[in-house]
Amino acid sequence: MMEAFISILLLAFLSSTTAMVQPSAGYKYELELKKVLQMNQTDYIKFEGLTVKRFNKSSYVADGQFTATVTFDDTWNIMANCWRDKLGNNQWELTSFNAPFQPVSKFLKSVYFKYMQPDLVPCSNLPDYENEDAIENFPAGTYKLTNYIGDIQNFPPHLQDGLYRIEIFLYKDNVVESGFVIYWKVYPEVG
Repeated sequence: MMEAFISILLLAFLSSTTAMVQPSAGYKYELELKKVLQMNQTDYIKFEGLTVKRFNKSSYVADGQFTATVTFDDTWNIMANCWRDKLGNNQWELTSFNAPFQPVSKFLKSVYFKYMQPDLVPCSNLPDYENEDAIENFPAGTYKLTNYIGDIQNFPPHLQDGLYRIEIFLYKDNVVESGFVIYWKVYPEVG
């Protein structure tokens, strides 16, 4: 569930600056992307021409591309931490929504294949793995998104208001080589 939450936030990041969430408890939330910062200015991943347009009242459509300049295999590891600042005063607390340090292939099997691939493959040229056993790496290449609308219905039912910071790290030989930080604001929908 925690890895799914991280992957869904990544999907929402790709698809919109504001997204509507209706958890199973019946509450409605909005997520607002505040900013994205890249760490360790490397050229392993380059985002280009990402545009977001309003599709309807609560949905956005994304177009754009990114280039992976290296093949991310199991010599690479990935980790994500999610922090929450409930009052907006830089008092960050680590949440339980984290993806542990793990090889890229494990992340691709547990997150990409299960949660992201079904949503992304129909509108992109991202890898379309036939089954989990076929996943060995994320190949280098340029990947394009066309008319992508993210599916964010699997959010945790008790997502709390506040500012969220998600730190995503890519490791090579146990050294952070790249990463980025995504800042989100979560607030109840009014009206």
